[in-house]
Amino acid sequence: MSGPTTDAITYAALLDHPAFTGFAFALISHQVHPRLAWAATLRVFQIAMTTRASYEHTVAGKDPALRIMGFSRPAAMALMTALTGSRRGATRGFLSMGNTPNEDELDHVIATVVLPHLHPQLKATA
Repeated sequence: MSGPTTDAITYAALLDHPAFTGFAFALISHQVHPRLAWAATLRVFQIAMTTRASYEHTVAGKDPALRIMGFSRPAAMALMTALTGSRRGATRGFLSMGNTPNEDELDHVIATVVLPHLHPQLKATA
């Protein structure tokens, strides 16, 4: 199954792309604060679009913008894993799920990969 790649997503079209909005909404559905979910989604997409695949996770982990948003190194790397998949292919990322990603699969990836590393203050309050 082939899906969108970061090469196929131009920056100008990013905000309207279903992959971008789908990823942000998935974070929001897991109680990540909406403003933070949009900002973090934009930043991990930017990193994925501008960095060689073998360095995406490392760059995300060291990214000052994600750090300022409150994402620790493991949390930032987990965001990249949820987006692009794990470096060794053990976890499938959102971009590899095709144009109509399986929401249950994305929910599972976010719940098991991202949320354990997310500081409670980054979550929306009820």
